[in-house]
Amino acid sequence: MTDFKPRDAKFTRLNMEQIPWGLLLEADPDKAYVEAYISEAFTRVAWYMEKAIGVYALKKLTPTSFELMNICVADAFRGTGMGRRLLGHAVGLAEAKGAREVHLGTGNSSFAALRLYQRMGFRIVEVIPNYFPDNYAEPLVENGIACVDMLRLKMTLTPE
Repeated sequence: MTDFKPRDAKFTRLNMEQIPWGLLLEADPDKAYVEAYISEAFTRVAWYMEKAIGVYALKKLTPTSFELMNICVADAFRGTGMGRRLLGHAVGLAEAKGAREVHLGTGNSSFAALRLYQRMGFRIVEVIPNYFPDNYAEPLVENGIACVDMLRLKMTLTPE
């Protein structure tokens, strides 16, 4: 992907006939849970050369609050800035739909994601102990570490 630039990706609404399950389930392995929150209105897919290379799903919590439920970049496009573009697009969509805050949850062992979220302006606001063992049938391991606790983060959007 030496020639790839994140701006080369094109974003589309989710087409229920072309759901990028591989990406969605990489970020959240519970298919039934993912099916419950993906929607054409708030899920976007990033395409490059007719291939889905990224996806995110937002959920509207209140008229001014959204939650980023899922975000994933294909392996070959990691480290290119595509994650930053995808996250920025998600925040922009939420803001365009009236959000004044965006929430998300991630695992204690998701180091790259935590770095990205905090660099983009999200702040850790809560830790939910034992979230993953209590809510997922199979143990989750990332970076050689058991994913046990959920870290909740929030970005406050300030209107101009």
